[in-house]
Amino acid sequence: EKEEKEEKTAEGNEEKQEEVKEEKEDARKDKKEEIKEEKEGKEVKEGSAEKEDAPGEKKDSDDDAEAEKEAKARKADLEMPAGADEESSMADRQATQVAEVLKAQEESEEKVGKASGISGKELREMKEQVKEMFDWNRAWYPIAPLEYLNADAPNAVKLLGKRMVLWCSNQEKNLWHAALDACPHRMAPLSIGSIKDGCLKCRYHGWTFSTAGSCVAVPMAQNGKEEARMCALSRSSLTTFPVQVKQGLVWIFPYLGPDVETVSKRSGPCVTPECEGTEWVMTTAP
Repeated sequence: EKEEKEEKTAEGNEEKQEEVKEEKEDARKDKKEEIKEEKEGKEVKEGSAEKEDAPGEKKDSDDDAEAEKEAKARKADLEMPAGADEESSMADRQATQVAEVLKAQEESEEKVGKASGISGKELREMKEQVKEMFDWNRAWYPIAPLEYLNADAPNAVKLLGKRMVLWCSNQEKNLWHAALDACPHRMAPLSIGSIKDGCLKCRYHGWTFSTAGSCVAVPMAQNGKEEARMCALSRSSLTTFPVQVKQGLVWIFPYLGPDVETVSKRSGPCVTPECEGTEWVMTTAP
């Protein structure tokens, strides 16, 4: 019995030691967690403090940039060359004059609008619509002075992105003609061809075209009947443009519509009496 009591006492002591050990381990873990939480809280506080300080730093940098900008402006004023003030004042005067002209135009538009029964605003809107509707191809353009063109051979010119061939069928009457610079047979440039009896002849296969653009000769045809058939085809004709000679200049109407003859007659080249007999000079030949 005595031994049993001693064994039970020993077991009880061991259990107590285990409990004490567990309590110490739990206390150690709790302490580590508290230290970790305190560390994280400190970092969060430091981050928020930095964020609070950031606007101040940004403000300081903005102030520095503004001060630097003002310093550069003062330096530029000091280094301004003589006469710059006069140029500036001249520019101001010109701006004022432009504003006065625009104001006068608006007033005149208002007067015209009242006379016609519409407001000045409506009149300005109508003008803008007309500008949008304007077709650059429905106008006459001076392509070159007569002195710059070769009346004995085709001339290659370019207008509004269109490659054209320009040739003279009658030098005494100054009759000039224009067409797209491409033979309908193999698209060879007609500007490297020749002129035969006032007609334009292709250098590649000898196809020949009249001043109206219709095909009049196909040397490769087997007989006259075959040649007539080929010449009558619509695809064998050239795309031509109206041409006029005014005040020593050759003018072209680069419109491609089917009603080109009718449209071109609605207007004419912009000529003035003061330009009669003028000797024209071109810095760059077309």
